[in-house]
Amino acid sequence: MINQDKCNEALLFASIKHKEQKMIQPIVNYVTHLQGVCLEAVSSCLNSNANVNLEKIIILSLLHDTMEDTDATYEEIQNKFGKEIADGVLALTKRNDLSKEDKMKDSLKRIKEQGREVCIVKLADRIFNLKDVPLAWNNEKRNNYKEEAKMILKELGKYNEYMAKRLETKIENWGK
Repeated sequence: MINQDKCNEALLFASIKHKEQKMIQPIVNYVTHLQGVCLEAVSSCLNSNANVNLEKIIILSLLHDTMEDTDATYEEIQNKFGKEIADGVLALTKRNDLSKEDKMKDSLKRIKEQGREVCIVKLADRIFNLKDVPLAWNNEKRNNYKEEAKMILKELGKYNEYMAKRLETKIENWGK
């Protein structure tokens, strides 16, 4: 059973932490991204009949960028949502002490160590992010992002076949 109060607490926490952050389109609040990732992850799991902890997926989806993009700390998330969620969010957070080339590889390694639900959130994040090509990005940045998506698919696709197919289609159609 899903604890709706805990999920709503995660949404409120993420909303507060991301209140000043905007998406690439400046009129859109960043929480729209978090909700979109959550919807993608939950819908994909339901469509694939995945045997997963949906409450964990919802909370991780809503919190997945809090350590990377806000002042939220591991300890703060652990105190509010428990060690398992804090560990998942930490794995989804790219380390700033690594080179750009190593950040995603390191994050994917740590994500896989956390289990299926964390992998599903990362897949959902990239699927959602491939809905549009940011106009401000040059070709090099677009190509790098697409290559990262291919790496995510290769490393995490086995955790949910339905999502792997969705990501593969998004990669093929991105920018067309």
